[in-house]
Amino acid sequence: MHSNRSLLLGLLLLAGLGSPALKADSKFDPEDRSALFVTGTVGFQYDDNIFLRSHNVEGDCITTFTPGIEYAFGVNSLTEGTFSYKEALVCFSQETSQNSNLASIALNDTYDDGRTKGSVNASFNQYAQNSVYVREASSLVHTDVTDAAAQGEWRLSEKTAFAVGGAFDRTAYKQTGFVTYNQYSLPVDAYFGVTPKVDLSLDYRYRQNSLAGNYPSFQDNFLGVGARGDFTGKLSGRFDVGYTQRHSQSGSDQTLLGADSSFTYLLTPKTSINAGVTNDFSNTAIGTSEKDFSVTVGARTDFEGGLSASALVTYRDLRFRRSAVEERDHYWDGTVGIGYQASKYVSFQAGYTLRSNSSNDPVGFTDNVFSVSGSVRF
Repeated sequence: MHSNRSLLLGLLLLAGLGSPALKADSKFDPEDRSALFVTGTVGFQYDDNIFLRSHNVEGDCITTFTPGIEYAFGVNSLTEGTFSYKEALVCFSQETSQNSNLASIALNDTYDDGRTKGSVNASFNQYAQNSVYVREASSLVHTDVTDAAAQGEWRLSEKTAFAVGGAFDRTAYKQTGFVTYNQYSLPVDAYFGVTPKVDLSLDYRYRQNSLAGNYPSFQDNFLGVGARGDFTGKLSGRFDVGYTQRHSQSGSDQTLLGADSSFTYLLTPKTSINAGVTNDFSNTAIGTSEKDFSVTVGARTDFEGGLSASALVTYRDLRFRRSAVEERDHYWDGTVGIGYQASKYVSFQAGYTLRSNSSNDPVGFTDNVFSVSGSVRF
């Protein structure tokens, strides 16, 4: 009865997405340059391996209702930003014990007067999902993720700039057996203009990783060089590459070639290709240090009439210790999707995701997810 009621409500809401009653302008005040929006999404999903197991695999149909609000302030001003709140109601057809309410809150604020730039970003997200570290479980693991970051950049001369920031990240697992951790970071960057559109950089980052319980903490130091800007008429982005050292309170230090990059290539006016490579230390859900190398490639194209298509593929090479054995995972995540912007207020999406992991654990998994959704913003 519960799943049937959820399905009926979802179909009714999808049917009403195009209703003229929804096509009213948001409340906009031109004097204080603010706007308030009401948002909503209804999604249907089939996941053939909800727990990411290698055996005793279980699939399910999932209906998600996500009402929310979004407040934009300082529109077209030196200081502008957005605040949003969403609450996802997740309903499983068979595994009803996995039903959950998941909150998502975000604040983004930027300042730019041409010589001084600043940003403040904060978010809180609740998840109920398993991962490479959390698998073979009898239930979905609930996680609260809190992020906060602030950064300022000052133009010292026509060709030089200096930036400094701070960030806090907390990943809190709600089930026993997994290790909550806090991460504090301090990035410092100096930029030197070599062309009107390209800056070279000297980069330093300190990061403190504090793990709950009796697990050792880690301190990371990165020193490198990089560049940012429009490298050609069609290629833009940024990259940093250098030396990263991780110091552990127990055990020996580790080093690697640190890298972080993000590029966009404009193939045509309506088609773009995105790519990035990262190589860094991170923390696992079982309280160990990890080497995490990843490559991401994606593309998006916009067609006439509000149609769009996109694809994204990520490969991750993960190395960490589980008990006394060093585990190495090769994880793939690929998504293809189409979108339709029916109007300023209404959009529809459909997609397919394949997740696959091979490991010397030797417990791997494969997961196929089919989804369709509709969204409103008015």
